Amino acid sequence: MTKSPPSLRYWFRTKGKLSDDQALHRCVVAYASDLIFLQVSLNPHRGRGFRARGVSLDHAMWFHRPLKADEWVLFEIFTSSAYEARGFVIGQMFNQKGQLLVTLIQEGLTRNASSEISDVKSKL
Repeated sequence: MTKSPPSLRYWFRTKGKLSDDQALHRCVVAYASDLIFLQVSLNPHRGRGFRARGVSLDHAMWFHRPLKADEWVLFEIFTSSAYEARGFVIGQMFNQKGQLLVTLIQEGLTRNASSEISDVKSKL
C-alpha cells in the first residue's frame, strides 16, 4: 500500500498573459483551487488501485491582497481531517515574494469509486 502525506505543495500559473482585471485573476485562482484541493484529504488513505469520487460540501476563500494568476503562485494544501467519508482541507496561496494572497478551506464528501457502471440512469 502506497500512502502519501496529508499535504501537497505546488506552483501554478496561467499559460498566457491575462488582463489586469482582478476579478479575472480571482476567478482563475478559484477555479485552479478546486481542481485537486479536496483530493489531498485522501492521500493518507490511498492504496494500489484506490479510486474515489468527491463532492464539495463547502469551499470558502479569503483574498488578502491583489494577485496575478499569470505569475507563479504557490499553493500549499494540508488536510487536518479525513474520516467517515468526509475530508477537510486548508490551503494558502503565496506569491513569489512569500506574501500570503489567499486562504482557503473546503469540506467534502468522498466515496470509493466503483469500477462497475451503475444500472441507474440519470433522470436529468
